[in-house]
Amino acid sequence: MALLALATRTGLRRSMPEVRALAQGAHLRFFAEAAAQQREEDPILTLFRENQRQFREFLKGLQGIPFPLSGEKTAVAQYKDRVEALRSEVGARTVEDAVREELAAAAARQPASLAELTAALSASSDPAAVAAHDALVAWAQDVSDWLEDFEDRRGDDLPDAAATAAVEAELASGRLLSGPDARSDVHPAESEFWTKAAEWEAGLERVGALLAALPEVPITDARVAELVTGEYQALVDQARTVVADELAKADDLTGAGTGGLPEEIKPKLA
Repeated sequence: MALLALATRTGLRRSMPEVRALAQGAHLRFFAEAAAQQREEDPILTLFRENQRQFREFLKGLQGIPFPLSGEKTAVAQYKDRVEALRSEVGARTVEDAVREELAAAAARQPASLAELTAALSASSDPAAVAAHDALVAWAQDVSDWLEDFEDRRGDDLPDAAATAAVEAELASGRLLSGPDARSDVHPAESEFWTKAAEWEAGLERVGALLAALPEVPITDARVAELVTGEYQALVDQARTVVADELAKADDLTGAGTGGLPEEIKPKLA
């Protein structure tokens, strides 16, 4: 059909069914292609299938690795090495990978409270951490003792909470407690409290300087290996406890004087 004919009303009317059919066909192809692409590239389904594959292969390989129910360290170490190798072979995350990620996350995480900071410092034997811990505890004790004494002395004389909030921002700076800008309407209890608060702030800055001087603890391979071994040892110890409990129950069920389970079917814990 010539372009001139398409430009006329008659030509447009004649070509309209073809145009509609073309649009409908393109519409259907679009959804058909999208559905096919979704079936081929659905990330959730792909991840699920991959996880299932890894799990099945891991369980199959695990059947060939003896479980060190004796708890002997050499046997646990061999079990750890073989299971870690199996995890890598099937493409699953190893316990070592998980430990390294946890250590890295812990190193990057900032304590959310003074209590968390104190607990983290107390877990370290580094002299700098011990010094920072002792300084922080001493600072907190000073604050606690002073507040307890302040409440005993000023408990009946404290200003209204709303009045305190109105001047809190100004008093916190310390500039309005003395000098030419000092306010005459500041309640004595507020003045005393915010003067002491300025001392606490200075003390906390000194603690902060000690914290800034703390050395970074490197994530060494030896430390990672120790933690990984500990995870597997904990797994074995838990299994030994469960087996021991079940053996005790079996002995009770077989009755006194029967000698318990036959030795040939009794799991060996030692």
